[in-house]
Amino acid sequence: MIPKQMKADAVFTSIACERSGGYEALEFADDIATIRRVLKEDGCAVSVSEAAAFWSWRSQQYDATWLVLHDDDEIREWFDKFIEHHANDDDWFRQFQPKVLCEPEESSLRKRLQEAEEERDRLRDWKESAMAVEAEWDEQAVGRELGIEMGKGVRANILPRVKALKARIVALEKGL
Repeated sequence: MIPKQMKADAVFTSIACERSGGYEALEFADDIATIRRVLKEDGCAVSVSEAAAFWSWRSQQYDATWLVLHDDDEIREWFDKFIEHHANDDDWFRQFQPKVLCEPEESSLRKRLQEAEEERDRLRDWKESAMAVEAEWDEQAVGRELGIEMGKGVRANILPRVKALKARIVALEKGL
């Protein structure tokens, strides 16, 4: 018996191939979010596009009750019908198995995600440290003391002003 998640992945892969133009624009975002939550609780994670495909299919069925989501059980019941509508036996799903995310790919993606999160945390710590150093001095006050004119970049003018002051001190010391 093939698990529900693999069947769902296969159905959505097939639908995506059939719709070469991609999924329709999303409407009813709250309903899509509810569908995803209910299916995730059942151990069947679907993407926004996949939930939208299910919602679109269900809204085209013979009755008009889908215009409002009544309860979680209705979503579960119709999702099972959706899966069965697209495939009645396990053989149909086997042709799509290579397209289903396998464990090595998943662990590789998890590793890359973890590395990205670690890099984000490292950069966040660096930024906080840099902000703390930056907060230790008042660059505008330094600019005023050095006589840097209003409207001129303070940082770009600090070093030339300091060099000029040092040269003046050297000249004054020689004159004594």
